[in-house]
Amino acid sequence: MVAETVGFDAWLEVWRRLSADDSLLHDGGQRMPKLRRYDAYLRFQRNRYIEALADRGMGVAQVARAVARNLREPLDEKHVAKIMRRR
Repeated sequence: MVAETVGFDAWLEVWRRLSADDSLLHDGGQRMPKLRRYDAYLRFQRNRYIEALADRGMGVAQVARAVARNLREPLDEKHVAKIMRRR
């Protein structure tokens, strides 16, 4: 509902900032919605990207290079292979 109201990109920025502020992780008298950490969303998106590349027939080494180049996230080939096997 928030993304529909303010726009998806704005919502992602709000979510990212809320996740970065550790003081909001505890109630402390404030009412905050329970949200997964933003970095969990990024990992989810990264894993979907890896699966999409694997579906195109790319090998583990190729996928690892693409992730490092396009997402600027160097991953061990063993980790990439594990994600590719889960699909």
